[in-house]
Amino acid sequence: MLHETSEGRVAPTGDKVLYVFYDFETIRNTRYMDEVRLHVPNLVFVQHLCSRCEDVEDGDCVQCGRRKQSFWQDPVEELLSYLTELRPWTNKIVAIAYNAKGFNLHFILNRAILVKWKPESVMNDLKIMFMKMEHLVLLDSVSFLPCPLR
Repeated sequence: MLHETSEGRVAPTGDKVLYVFYDFETIRNTRYMDEVRLHVPNLVFVQHLCSRCEDVEDGDCVQCGRRKQSFWQDPVEELLSYLTELRPWTNKIVAIAYNAKGFNLHFILNRAILVKWKPESVMNDLKIMFMKMEHLVLLDSVSFLPCPLR
């Protein structure tokens, strides 16, 4: 359900959403076959916003806390722990990454399968367009935002 805000924007009602933007950095030093090396995540950058801080450029939020994070010990595990952290003020988390369908979501899907989660996903060949696990929705910005990220 949507409603118009005092600023004229259309906003969803009922859902208390935390938007998370993330990006994995990888290294290719793990040999898979003779000439093929695997991409292994070694860092993930995260920035999030909630309804209280969506118009704030920088700084922390009184509701959602520190808005910029980075994880490097086990980036995929730490990102999933961060995304599934208990937040009583939200009932939905939308995580968005650039080119997630061909890269970032594959790391998350592999880890989800290892820990025996059962994600719902929409795929186009080997590209993951959308993935959902309980209250967590993971999207590819290229597929859902038809404009450049600035």
